[in-house]
Amino acid sequence: MTRFDRSFRQVSRRAILRGLGVSLTLPFLESIAPREVRAQPSAPVQRYVVIYFPVGVTEFWRPATTGTGAEWQLSPILAPLQHLKGLMNVYSGVENYAALGTRTPNPSHSRLCAALLTCSDCAEGNIARNDTSIDQLIASHWRGSTAIDSLQVGLAVSAYNEDARHPANSRSISWAGPTRPLYKTVNPAAVFDALMAARAPSASGELDALAQRRRALGKSSLDYVLDQAQTLHGTLNPADRVHLDNFLQSVRELEQRTVAPAMRLAAPASCPTVTRPRDEAGLDLAVYSRQQHFEVMSDLVVLALQCDLTRVVTYMLDDARSNFLYRDLKVRHFTPNGSTETAAQIALDHHATSHIAESDPFSTIVYYFAERLAQFCEKLRAVPDGDGNLLDNTLVFFGSGIEGPLHRADNLPVLSVGSAGGRLKVDNHYSFAEERRLADLHLTVAQRGLGVQVDKFANSTGIVPEMVA
Repeated sequence: MTRFDRSFRQVSRRAILRGLGVSLTLPFLESIAPREVRAQPSAPVQRYVVIYFPVGVTEFWRPATTGTGAEWQLSPILAPLQHLKGLMNVYSGVENYAALGTRTPNPSHSRLCAALLTCSDCAEGNIARNDTSIDQLIASHWRGSTAIDSLQVGLAVSAYNEDARHPANSRSISWAGPTRPLYKTVNPAAVFDALMAARAPSASGELDALAQRRRALGKSSLDYVLDQAQTLHGTLNPADRVHLDNFLQSVRELEQRTVAPAMRLAAPASCPTVTRPRDEAGLDLAVYSRQQHFEVMSDLVVLALQCDLTRVVTYMLDDARSNFLYRDLKVRHFTPNGSTETAAQIALDHHATSHIAESDPFSTIVYYFAERLAQFCEKLRAVPDGDGNLLDNTLVFFGSGIEGPLHRADNLPVLSVGSAGGRLKVDNHYSFAEERRLADLHLTVAQRGLGVQVDKFANSTGIVPEMVA
């Protein structure tokens, strides 16, 4: 078979290259789009991405002033986002304790992680029970428009403390229903295989059998669609030919990076219960690179969004009670006016840094997360999409479910990047004099930002009118 497949275009307006175990959805190519699409382009596709970080923040997170535009400036921890400030909103005075019944829940890490997108309290003990998360409500609004309803990925590589609750509460932020946690996939190769087959990764994170066979033969997934790609190439205008060539080259390079030594899988971790994903402890720490893991996983997310394989992604930078040691980071010294790098390296694991008197190591890790957010958003901004780029029509929600060292459920560290296609205001530091519920933010983003037909979410009291453009 040498002809490329256009059967999915009714949904995606994109061509698909098919081979044995491969179903590669291409970015939008104008020269093969239906004539009616070229004559009258449809409304831009919106996307929703949640990036979660664990353990919370220090006082250096919150901007010193509030307002719009020049009235406010980024805080020392958020300084890496300076070039994105005009697209950002920082929210202070946001609480989620109303959902849990106390400002200081115990246990805290598991409960507050589980509540970040559900605004509901998880069940006690070793029971996986919560509520439907906002990302899944948004995904249901777009169900049928993409091959993958939603994508859950993350960077965790160890089975950390479960914090007296079912593992799902510390290792998932997406819930498709009260007893359906959607575990993140941490193995980049498993995510790549799934995207090449235009399906969601398996819940266990196992590699695709056909993909493993391709690797054993020294083949790339693109080798199985090369003839179709060449046929398609001849039908394109010059600009789209360059676009296609660049895209295929980027996919080939990304495939190689997913199986690089720094991403090498160790022997599967033991699985005492079926609720524990096999790949939660999966990477060989002797060669593992957290930075490379982030870069590869982020590029996979961008690929999924670029090809309109999904429009909803949740991305956990680690599990709720992270004990990861960021040994490669140099400690930054923070003051109210900024930060400077020192020669010292992080010597304690992430969770431990939050409970020492010296706040610089803890602040340094959160600063690193802010750098990763900036890097991810720049990846989105570098990809053309319609008359703009991917970031133009994406709402990126970034935050932690816990306040910080005090383990509180108020004044949560949350922000957003993007205007959802101009529907939400940007370049603001909102500091709510009267606390706003986290569910109100979620409701506003879903209803007024992304057009979801919903009047209430969890314990919401209404939309936040200040956010609406």
